[in-house]
Amino acid sequence: MNVKYNSEKPKKSKKIKLFNLSNKQLTRHKSLNKINNSEKENINSINIQNNIHNKKIKLKQINLDLDFVFYKDLTNKSFADDFSSSSDNTFTVFKSINEIFYLVFASIEKSIISYDIKNSQKICEIKNAHNNYIIDFRHFYDKKNKRDLLISVSSFDNNIKIWNINRWNCILEIKNANKTGALYSASFLCENNEIYIISSNSNLLKRKDPIKIFNLKGEIIKDIKIINSINFIDCYYELNNIYIIIGTHSNVLSYDYTNNKMYNKYGQIKGSYYGIVVQYNKLIASNFGGIIEIYNFHTGEILSEIKLNNISGFLGICLWDENNLLVGCSDNTIKLINLKERKLKKCLYGHNYFVATVKKIYIPTIGDCLISQGMTSDSIKLWTVKK
Repeated sequence: MNVKYNSEKPKKSKKIKLFNLSNKQLTRHKSLNKINNSEKENINSINIQNNIHNKKIKLKQINLDLDFVFYKDLTNKSFADDFSSSSDNTFTVFKSINEIFYLVFASIEKSIISYDIKNSQKICEIKNAHNNYIIDFRHFYDKKNKRDLLISVSSFDNNIKIWNINRWNCILEIKNANKTGALYSASFLCENNEIYIISSNSNLLKRKDPIKIFNLKGEIIKDIKIINSINFIDCYYELNNIYIIIGTHSNVLSYDYTNNKMYNKYGQIKGSYYGIVVQYNKLIASNFGGIIEIYNFHTGEILSEIKLNNISGFLGICLWDENNLLVGCSDNTIKLINLKERKLKKCLYGHNYFVATVKKIYIPTIGDCLISQGMTSDSIKLWTVKK
């Protein structure tokens, strides 16, 4: 899952500043309560011209359809276990503090492989990084210590490992993080510049294990009692609030971590949820019932529901922009869906198995790119935007 941070502050009404044609701001004096009529006409004419220009730009943008073309395979083989993960983070992509454009993924030999996308070369391989298959990755930039951190998760040994990417050494291992079932997902939680790890709790036994929050020493500092069995977890930040996003087999929940209370419930019992994105005050979720659900994040109200014919399952999702969503599908394709029109715009073909994860990254030499991974032992592919 790719929950993005929203640092945008609520829009305030803008104070209009008046300028004359020499771009000097007009000041009002106590003795002058009105602006010269000729200056008003100049301002009005400039505003009209700007409005016409902006409308032309908007029309051009509306007429341009987003389109993707296959660029190249980044790997011949990678590993994404069939359904034993949240399916939205089977790899991660990011720009590091030392300006490397990373792709980090797992091999079937339980290795972690780091790849430089910009220069098309493997950086390093950590062999036997876990005792069993690795199914989940998350990246976080530690501003306080100026370093890139990576979470790797194995649901088979229930271990979480934290890596310092700038040195590629393991700084923490949390063994047996979930004692009552499989560990499908873990994420970073940052509060007051302190970094914590939050883990899912897929409950396979009668005993219900709470969501655990660990510090970077591996100590449990807090737990959150959620009855549901959780297969996806991540954090969403908005202004001064921290929300924990929770995906279960039957619905999606949000927990107000700042105020220690449940926030909202989303979703219906239509299939397991595999991809969740929170952005633009909306929560978008994909489920294996073949439905995309869009909710108002703060009210929980359902805004839209998109179902495509003859598609049995949606997995990982990537919100490209406010109107376009990319979805990994169980028919081995990636679907480009226009959310405003609620229509399928294009199918991307090339994977041999279910498409687990899709992510966006900007590469200076290429531009905005889409990277996708198929399940089992499929290749990782790079797609570019057709111009």
